Formats: sequence, C-alpha cells, structure tokens
Amino acid sequence: MSWVQDVASFTRKLLILESRVEDHSEEIKDLRRELKERRDIDQNIAYVVKRHQERAADRETTMALSLENELLKLERRLGSLGQKTGEG
Repeated sequence: MSWVQDVASFTRKLLILESRVEDHSEEIKDLRRELKERRDIDQNIAYVVKRHQERAADRETTMALSLENELLKLERRLGSLGQKTGEG
C-alpha cells in the first residue's frame, strides 16, 4: 500500500468514527432525558406514597381518638348509673 492509500484508509476510518461518536452523543442525550423523566416520575410516586401514608396515619389517629372519646362517654354513663343505684 502506498502512503496515499494509507491516508485515504485512515480518513475513511476517521469519518466512520466521527459518525459513530455523533450517533452515540445523540443516544447519550436521549438516555439522559429518559433518566430525568424517570427520576421525576419516581419523585412523584414517592410524594404520593408519602402523602397516602400521612393520610392513613391521620385516619388512624382520628379513629383512635374517636374510640377513646366514646369509651370516656361510656365510662361517664356507667359512673352516673352506679351513683344512681348507690354503687359508686
């Protein structure tokens, strides 16, 4: 091979590599965009799950307080019944 053929072969390979690098750069941009979108979705899901857990905890607290309130009312009624009958 002559040096001209060597240069031509090197130039072809260089152009092919340049094209591949451009393709890969575009693919990397797309992957970064997709990754950001997935990260955003994950953050939204985490927020929704957290809010759901907070609401569930609030409902449990409300229910516990309501039950405690009803028990206190019942104790008060039972206490007043005992006083009426002379037991308490």
